[in-house]
Amino acid sequence: MDRKINGFSLIELLVVIAIMTIILSIGIPNFFRWIETYRIESDTKNIYAFIQQARMKAFTEKIKLDIVLENSNTPNRLCLKCDSSDDDCKNEYGTNYIQCIDLKRPFNGNQVNISKRGTLNGGPVYFSSQNDSEYDCVRVSDIRVKMEKCNGNP
Repeated sequence: MDRKINGFSLIELLVVIAIMTIILSIGIPNFFRWIETYRIESDTKNIYAFIQQARMKAFTEKIKLDIVLENSNTPNRLCLKCDSSDDDCKNEYGTNYIQCIDLKRPFNGNQVNISKRGTLNGGPVYFSSQNDSEYDCVRVSDIRVKMEKCNGNP
């Protein structure tokens, strides 16, 4: 009498579960490291775009603007506001923030000032600790904004 056996034995299932556990124990830490790197790079690119957008606004509207990093809230916020010496800007936008973006990770840095001609002064805005990301800070000079790898050092 031939018996047809369907299914898996308990030993076969335990071997498969053991192999999957080993593979997942190797893969999960790398996945979380990749997520952290992605968030830092995403924030850096958002900061870069925000500064470029503010620069264009200052140049086209002929107003002085300041970009400030607000660390009091969680998450951090990068905000655009009128320069304290520009009355034209204050008349148009008031003394509150014009625009803000929320950052996923904690960044540090100095205030960035933008003149009516679109030139920049201040910075950098950087991620505060070492990481594996390609970009983790944004530096500004008179006419240039660039993303760099700072590794926690300004």
